[in-house]
Amino acid sequence: PEGVPETNRLVFGANYQDGLYVWDFAQVGTEVRSVPCTQNRSVRTVVALEHDVVLANGEWDGWIRMYDLTRNSELGSAHQKTSAGVTGMALSADRRVLAACGGDERLVRGYLQVWRLTSEDQQ
Repeated sequence: PEGVPETNRLVFGANYQDGLYVWDFAQVGTEVRSVPCTQNRSVRTVVALEHDVVLANGEWDGWIRMYDLTRNSELGSAHQKTSAGVTGMALSADRRVLAACGGDERLVRGYLQVWRLTSEDQQ
């Protein structure tokens, strides 16, 4: 979309009350977009999927949510098998698989889950 730089130049930040923010790394101090639909979501980790899509998660409840930056809307969500918060995410090089990990400080073990982002017929 117009005004959004290449994905490798995006920097993300979040504030629980104000939602998710996107900046262009090459232009320090220049906000590209704010995403008000993320307000009151405790965002802990973020992965960029494409120029116009951001993947974010709820911090403590185990939800992973996808947002469309251009439309300021939530595209969909998935829930971890545990209710422990997601502490990290990584995207495969082909952008078809997402790995999410996390845990709970009260539990000895953490978790790692792998999510397929495309259906079998799209591969």
